[in-house]
Amino acid sequence: MNYFIALSSSLALRFCLLFLGQLHAHQRWRGAASPVRVAVGGKSEPFVHNGAKALAQMLPSANYESVTGLNHGALLMSPAALGKDVRDFFLQI
Repeated sequence: MNYFIALSSSLALRFCLLFLGQLHAHQRWRGAASPVRVAVGGKSEPFVHNGAKALAQMLPSANYESVTGLNHGALLMSPAALGKDVRDFFLQI
């Protein structure tokens, strides 16, 4: 599948366009070495998961995780549940 078409409706493309200023900004991140976890609430809409997966693939040291039981608003609605996941991630690196 064409890379542009795969990302055209995703959050990853919007991230690139809004924050990095160009469509092929993923090339900037090829040398990034910091671990990254792209976490999405398991109850989030499919397009959110698709965008998160595309962003995780774009970053060389990233992984995607679907957090069971949470939705897109987890940071505001369930900070303790998300906080545990963030803490566990930092303990692993």
